[in-house]
Amino acid sequence: MKTRLFILLSFCAMALAFSSCQKGGEDNLDNNTFDVSKVQLPATIEAVAGGTVSIKAPKGSIEKTDMVSFNAVSSQAQYVCSIASVGETAFDIVLHKSLVDGRYTVHVRRGDQDRTLGLTTVRIKADDDLDPQDATIYGKVLCDGKGVSDVSVSDGYELVRTDKDGIYRIKSQKTLGYVFISLPAGYEPLQEGILPKIHTLLTQDKSVPERVDFQLTKVENAGYKLIVMGDMHLANRNSDRKEFKKFTADVRSYLQAHPQDKVYGITLGDMTWDQYWYSNNYYFPQYLDDMNSASSGVDGLMTFHTIGNHDHDMKAAGDLLTEVKYVKDIAPTYYSFNLGSVHFVVLDNIQCTNSGAGTSESRTYNVMVDEDQYAWLAKDLAYVDKSTPVVVSMHAPIYYDNSSSSSVEPYVGYSAMKKVTSAFSGYNVHFLTGHTHRVLNTEKTGHYDHNTGAVCASWWWSQKLSDMNICTDGAPGGYAVWDVTGTDFKWQYVGTGRTSDYQFRSYDLNNVAFDSSTIDTYVPKGTAWARSRFLEYFAAAYPKNSSNKVLLNVWNYGPGWTVSVTENGTALEAKQVKRMDPLHIMALSAPRFNAITSESTTSDPSFLTNWSSHLFEVQASSATSTLEITVTDPFGNVSKETMTRPKAFTLATYR
Repeated sequence: MKTRLFILLSFCAMALAFSSCQKGGEDNLDNNTFDVSKVQLPATIEAVAGGTVSIKAPKGSIEKTDMVSFNAVSSQAQYVCSIASVGETAFDIVLHKSLVDGRYTVHVRRGDQDRTLGLTTVRIKADDDLDPQDATIYGKVLCDGKGVSDVSVSDGYELVRTDKDGIYRIKSQKTLGYVFISLPAGYEPLQEGILPKIHTLLTQDKSVPERVDFQLTKVENAGYKLIVMGDMHLANRNSDRKEFKKFTADVRSYLQAHPQDKVYGITLGDMTWDQYWYSNNYYFPQYLDDMNSASSGVDGLMTFHTIGNHDHDMKAAGDLLTEVKYVKDIAPTYYSFNLGSVHFVVLDNIQCTNSGAGTSESRTYNVMVDEDQYAWLAKDLAYVDKSTPVVVSMHAPIYYDNSSSSSVEPYVGYSAMKKVTSAFSGYNVHFLTGHTHRVLNTEKTGHYDHNTGAVCASWWWSQKLSDMNICTDGAPGGYAVWDVTGTDFKWQYVGTGRTSDYQFRSYDLNNVAFDSSTIDTYVPKGTAWARSRFLEYFAAAYPKNSSNKVLLNVWNYGPGWTVSVTENGTALEAKQVKRMDPLHIMALSAPRFNAITSESTTSDPSFLTNWSSHLFEVQASSATSTLEITVTDPFGNVSKETMTRPKAFTLATYR
């Protein structure tokens, strides 16, 4: 069992609770008589609903007739509170009785003028006297003031269930420094921006009993949509935040098109990029700001998170210390929740092994799930019937196809992942994974691995170099949309800025060549080494030819898909092959080799085109025939193209 240092997370929790007070701001002012700049709004307010809270402010800042409003960040809810008294150094407000836990913008209203005091986190304390008995973590899970029974509550090691009154007690060593619930079916937790409030950091020594309550809301979500977001790698570089808004605009459009539907989000890790946390001052707070921005399109979308290898702190050592910031700002590294009739499990299969702080290049990790998680998982699944479908999210996938071998069959990339599938024996399991920046759907007995493409595609590089966001297997940068009805799933992969019927791309291979005849076109400025190395990678794969072959990239291809091609009414065979996507070679690999202009550089550029097995080769009878291409997914969604040949192979053709 890996060593856990409770004190670090305790420190984070105390820092959150007792951080320096925020000063009030100024807005909507007509004169200088209404000055709240010296009001000291606490970063956290803990009180009983309907109780009184004292806020420091010099005399004259606040008047007894002013009104204070708490505006929820994650919703349109507004709670207006009266001022009980005003003193020489502070004023007291009476909290609204309906005020709940959450993140709020606090305003002071005087007549028709409004001043913003700042942001605060509200934690509502219970007004009952619950006995901890012999527990070190205890509390209630509540909905509308009433206890919710049979809810799993855990400290990451122990797992208990709430009783008929919603009460739980855990004899915890507090080794992880937090407590979390498994969201029960038919409920939603409170939100702070996009984050579901399912975990709370602990602040006391392991011997001191701590009370933590969780507030839920009853909802109807037997059917819902799930937006699955693979690697984002936001780092405040390569205009990534600007390009990211194209993705969030897609999400906004989707939400607007489904106003009556429940829609949730889940990330697959690598929301950030540890290498740039410190140099660019961009990690989880900035990521959340971008996601929560009112102009982003995802503000208010309840989003569950998965930790990735680049979401670990490169300046810390080992596994636990590299996770401190993530746990403080985002979520537990492993947990579960229920949406409708589906049980979701989030696992951390990135175990950092670096022994000292340094750069991201010095950080090392293993792809595995540790024994602590397996022990917790067994306790979690003990309350999940085998008839319940299970969706498991983790960063690194189970299966890969990145070998240059001609076989199109995927293989288990990391031997430790075999144990993960065994842990869910007897369940119908769908794994959601990221990490590869490619798409691969693999179905085996009892489980299905959906390795989903990346929002950032090739780490935002192809967008920068060629104005085309494309993953290393040729899939467009994008996201998946799942449609869940009861226990039935449907899914599609959607390219950012594309319609959902854009599911494949065709190439006229008569016009595709990456050999000595085209080297001056694709790598005109690169050194002799760069030009030679480019040919070593790609010349054998795509020599100049007139074979009348066509290549199709059907990126979300998997079990149940069909690919049909006809030429003048005659069916042609679409043979599945393992190839490299030509467009990615042109959009990213070629310009990266072309950028090598120093004779001293003899190392390959990163993010080069990968081998992929979701491509199909078709033999046409001539160079000028027209092909009718039809691709159908397992759910009857059809994508078509009338391919007029010759078809030009240029960036403009595919933009």
